[in-house]
Amino acid sequence: MSQENVEVARRFSEHFTRTGEVDFSVIDPDAVFDNSNAMFDAAVYRGHDGVQTYLSLLRGMWEGMRFEPQEFIAVDEDRVIVAVRMGHARQG
Repeated sequence: MSQENVEVARRFSEHFTRTGEVDFSVIDPDAVFDNSNAMFDAAVYRGHDGVQTYLSLLRGMWEGMRFEPQEFIAVDEDRVIVAVRMGHARQG
């Protein structure tokens, strides 16, 4: 299951990076985005609504930034870490 989850995370990230939109077809309705260890906005987001809320907050906080996935790491059967490079979005 962990390699399958890595591929799901990869498809989600590629689609989001390309379009700026969420492809909910690759996200389990019970998905959890755990941001509880973050310095800012330490929260846990659950389900499709939670994912949408989390990404909306990201857009607001990081407007003008581009997120480029660099590495997908299977931690265990249920968790994937995505290492992301952040930079300024290109204009024009």
